[in-house]
Amino acid sequence: MNPGMERVRVFTNVTYSTQAFVGVNESTIVVSFRGTRDTNNWISNLDYFRVSYWDKACVGCFVHTGFNCELQSLWVKMRKYLRKLVGKKGIERILITGHSLGGAMATIAAANLVSQNYMFASGLKILLYTFGSPRVGNMQFADWLLASFCRVGHESYRVTHKRDAVPHVPPMWFGFYHVPHEVWYDNDGNTEYTNCNDIKGTPCSDLTVTEDPNCSDSIIP
Repeated sequence: MNPGMERVRVFTNVTYSTQAFVGVNESTIVVSFRGTRDTNNWISNLDYFRVSYWDKACVGCFVHTGFNCELQSLWVKMRKYLRKLVGKKGIERILITGHSLGGAMATIAAANLVSQNYMFASGLKILLYTFGSPRVGNMQFADWLLASFCRVGHESYRVTHKRDAVPHVPPMWFGFYHVPHEVWYDNDGNTEYTNCNDIKGTPCSDLTVTEDPNCSDSIIP
């Protein structure tokens, strides 16, 4: 952990085997979700049923039942703590990140923060960085989150690697789609990457997601 991290608080739910931490590094609130750890997580990961996303502004939106339950196992307490932190002087952004299952939880958490505008001081920016995240919701959810980020200048990056199978599940034929923007590493041991073409349309209100067949989907759609 960065030695400059302050106000660190760890959130754990034993029943769901979920964990996350929240801290502050200078002007940035950092929210990090742990990845898959044990059998409980795998049971939730394989729950491909979908549940309606709670924000009615996200019309027709569904998210993965298991990932949503795992986030909710931590979210009430995390949200309360985040509300305290966003009001601190000098806070400019909130960085949300996670690997594998943690990436899925981070994505839904970012959506929740976009929906809960009352949590944010004016101009507070969301940065969503996930690593090897599975697909989280349907196309309507992905389109809505993309447009919501675009309108206010939030940023989203989804890092994938050719040797990682997790980004290929749940499959698209189950109705799940990734949230852009994919950054694809088709290599071992170096830093070359591809900025994938996974967004169609302009302006923000007309954007729609796609998945670049030349990136992670080139291995398995």
